[in-house]
Order: sequence, then structure tokens, then C-alpha cells
Amino acid sequence: MNLFTLMQQLPDKCVYGLFNDQGKKVYIGYSNNTPKTLCNNLLDLKYSNKDFNLLEFKIIEAIEDSNRLKVRYEYWVSHYSNEGWEMYRNFKAVQYKLRIEVKNDELVKGGGNVLIYVKLVSRGYREVVVGVFDDLDECNKFVADNYSNIIDVIFCSNELTIKYRKFL
Repeated sequence: MNLFTLMQQLPDKCVYGLFNDQGKKVYIGYSNNTPKTLCNNLLDLKYSNKDFNLLEFKIIEAIEDSNRLKVRYEYWVSHYSNEGWEMYRNFKAVQYKLRIEVKNDELVKGGGNVLIYVKLVSRGYREVVVGVFDDLDECNKFVADNYSNIIDVIFCSNELTIKYRKFL
């Protein structure tokens, strides 16, 4: 069965798991649109988890009522934890994508300057500015040092970023 056919057969709303049977580890998630969630996230998962090739996707429970998704998700996390499965923590790369924007400064330096904004953008398009730079090399170093894999949200401690965060 090809991937496209498989995607068409997935339930829209479900709790799903990515299981590593060898290491007895599991990532459990839920979605209102399972096919879209998987399409959007498979590449991110591949590059954010060293165990990717060991993971097996399974539908844990199809859910009809969207209001019950989170409750059932929490049940299954508890169930697998109690069964001795180690939980993969959230795949941060799935939740956030790195975006770099260059734009005219109107806030930090008082206008007239071009600044580089490093942002994390969630799937819901919520943005978090983690760095503000006026030097491209400084920006590239910050990104290389902290965001080659997005594991946690790290704010730059340079003067421009601190100034920007004070305005929030």
C-alpha cells in the first residue's frame, strides 16, 4: 500500500503513537486532521529524532468527538507510562519552525535601521521572537549554536533582543 492510499484511510480525529518497540519508547499525539498532521510533520520528525527509522506509526484510538481528543490523549499517555513505556518528550521541531525576517526597525533602535529577527513560529502561526540582530554574522552564529535542532526555546541575550523583549 502506498503512502497516499494510507493517508486516505486514516481517521480525521484520533490519538496516535510513534512507537520504538526496541527501546520501548513512544511519542503520543492527537489531531483533528490526522492526514494533514502527518504530511506536515513527517520530515520534521525525521530530522528531529535520532530514532526516526525505528518508529512505527499506529492509530491508538479513533475519536468522533473533537472535545474528547485531549482527554483520551491524556488517558493513553498515562496508560503507556504505567505499562513501562518511556515517553519521547514533545518533538519541538514539530511544534516550531525557525523563521528569519529582515525588516525596518521601528521599535528597538528608534527607526531607520534594518534588523534581522529570528522567530519561532508554531503550527498555529503564533510567533516568538528569540533574537534581534543588526549583524548577519552574529545572527548566523546564534542560529547555528542554538537552533540546528529545535529542542528548546532559547532567547538570545544580546542588547537588541533584551531591548525588544522589554517592549513586549
